[in-house]
Amino acid sequence: HERIYRVAVDGRMSGDFFNAAVSPAPLAPTLKSEYPEVKNAVRIRNISQEALLSNIDKKFYQSDLIMADSSFFDIFDFKPKFGELHTALYEPLSIVITSSMAQKFFGELNPVGEIIELNNEFNLRITAVIEDIPNNTHFDFPAVISWASIDKIDPSGNQGNWGSLAFYTYIKLAENTDEKLFESKIEKVIMKKIIIESGESPEIFENFQMEFNAFLQPLADIHLHSNLMAELSQNSSISYVYTFSAIAIFILLIACINFMNLTTARSARRAKEVGIRKVHGAVKRQLVYQFISESVILSLFTLIIALLMVEIFLPYFGEIVGRRLDRSVLSNPVMIAKYAALAIVVGFIAGSYPAFYLSSFKPASVIKGFGMRNRQNVSLRNILVIFQFAISIFLIIGTGIINEQIDFVQNSRLGFDKERVLIVELRNQRLRENVNILKHELKKIPAVEFISASTLIPGAGSDGSAYFPEGQSANDPWLIFHAGIDFDYIYTMGMEMLRGRNFSPEFSTDSNAVIINKTLWQKLGWGEDVIGKKIKPGDPMNEFSYHVIGVVDDFHFASLHDKVEPFLFYLPRFDLRNLCIRLEKGDIKVHLANINDAWNRLEPEFPFEYEFLDQSFHDLYNAEIRLSKMYVYFTIIAIFIACLGLFGLSSYLAEQRTKEIGIRKTFGANAVGLAIMLTRDFTKWIVLANFIAWPLAYFMMEEWLLQFAYRINIAENWDIFIYAGLVSFFIAIITVSFQAFRAASANPAASLKYE
Repeated sequence: HERIYRVAVDGRMSGDFFNAAVSPAPLAPTLKSEYPEVKNAVRIRNISQEALLSNIDKKFYQSDLIMADSSFFDIFDFKPKFGELHTALYEPLSIVITSSMAQKFFGELNPVGEIIELNNEFNLRITAVIEDIPNNTHFDFPAVISWASIDKIDPSGNQGNWGSLAFYTYIKLAENTDEKLFESKIEKVIMKKIIIESGESPEIFENFQMEFNAFLQPLADIHLHSNLMAELSQNSSISYVYTFSAIAIFILLIACINFMNLTTARSARRAKEVGIRKVHGAVKRQLVYQFISESVILSLFTLIIALLMVEIFLPYFGEIVGRRLDRSVLSNPVMIAKYAALAIVVGFIAGSYPAFYLSSFKPASVIKGFGMRNRQNVSLRNILVIFQFAISIFLIIGTGIINEQIDFVQNSRLGFDKERVLIVELRNQRLRENVNILKHELKKIPAVEFISASTLIPGAGSDGSAYFPEGQSANDPWLIFHAGIDFDYIYTMGMEMLRGRNFSPEFSTDSNAVIINKTLWQKLGWGEDVIGKKIKPGDPMNEFSYHVIGVVDDFHFASLHDKVEPFLFYLPRFDLRNLCIRLEKGDIKVHLANINDAWNRLEPEFPFEYEFLDQSFHDLYNAEIRLSKMYVYFTIIAIFIACLGLFGLSSYLAEQRTKEIGIRKTFGANAVGLAIMLTRDFTKWIVLANFIAWPLAYFMMEEWLLQFAYRINIAENWDIFIYAGLVSFFIAIITVSFQAFRAASANPAASLKYE
């Protein structure tokens, strides 16, 4: 993989900059033929919508199918299960499937040579089967179809157009190639080809502020480090790896600190042992070695318990984080050795301070019972407890802010009503051609309030193209996102018209009309006379132009990670790929059953499959929801361990003040007063921990919120910080009070006989 790169594109259009994972289709063969540094290249195109795959009596809807050149398996060494991979994608209408898909259709049989039908239109012959793709990759396809099929399956694919960024290009460089030098050589290749293809002068594109530059992404960096426009599949993020790793380290530090505190808090029980050992000739080095060895042995013993817990809980943990986690690491000798090394390091760190502290006792003092109190050691333990609770408070605040942001994005005004809306993808060309018939028949069902069709659906993003609005420079194209809709879409989605009117079949000129969003209207500065303004698509010299008939309020076609972009709707002549059905209020299950019955009468060959629009928007924030859950679990663990630290420290202080407590009780002090005295110092430690955690949490969570174009204002959610402080204070007092009341309730006579 070290020599495999994806060729991505960064560019600008009318001053708007973008970075995209996609590139023109001719780029791959051009790089291979014109640059000797390129040993091999492959084009990939994803089939964005779900496809219906069928074989005899089995039918499944499948997403994330891709198409690729025959060189695909020459570059990527996927593991073959059946068939010959290097020739598997040579012929048109050939397909290579994963082991999981083969299992669904054919069980354990070898399916090579069998036929799978795509959308009831194309017969694909299985030429090979590969093992399932690992999770730790940005590839997530169940099957790959030969590129030789593209003219049949996707004849309008623009595979010869240098200006169409709709494909993925991967190259394998020759050995000893300097990738930085090569990257500089190919940086301008796309623009050069576009200029040659257009026949225009380079100055034209400079005036248009249009630029496309190629750059290389190492294959290993894509899964965790790439977040470009139009990624092949949803990538993970290295930030989550760093976040969870940092939390794990913090929790481990808290545990180490607690071990130090609990050990030193019980130091009186081993003080005489140290004194006697020293009297009998033990030197400090031997005592340090003894105590560190005990700590390391304890840490190794807990490693065994931890591995057993991992074996038991790993599947459940995988469900929480949304990943299938591999248990094979537990049977990997190298990993086990790393875990053992970690346990030894943790044991050494946790045991070092108690070892030096205990070994420093003077024999005469400890045997007599003196010299156990050390202000410096008490102060250090206080600092460690403050550090523990600062981490716990930080996690509480982080959990609160993440939950507030998730609640904000899920309940924000989207510019349309996402409730009770079904999205049905029309995956077959015949279905798309008969969309008006489907709409007419389904509209008769009482359960259907509104029904419409569109090229795209909210939540799935949208396409953008160059447009030339009236009143703007002819040399200054605007990047405007767009979607095709029918006459009923605005009503179905519950959008609000701010100016003008909706599309109507009563106006034949609406075939050349557009409805723009509020953002585009405001950016263009058209004011009240927006209706009738012209927008030219594509080429400024083109005589054809749209005219504006209305302005719709802003809406979110993507998640709230992205800001609302300039947008327009138009009436397409074909390619309406999605039905949007708004249900009447009532029993949703009954409504769905009625629509399913009607669908089966109309289109029995295609199963009725749908998704709720509100659920699809909810799924856009799965990563944040998982992060929130993990924060909750880690916070509970951190607080629990921090409470153990407080318990240990309060136990230590109670032991140090045993005689004082006895004397105070003899002179009439009650248990409540003594408990307050013993817990008073802890209050200021928790307050100090809050003052440390609050600014840290503020700046860290402010940084996290930057990934959202629309986000909460932390300053307006100050109550989260107060709640975190109160929770930490309450938990600390409960923890300390138990030990305080226990010490304060002891018999004074026993306390005074302490020596």
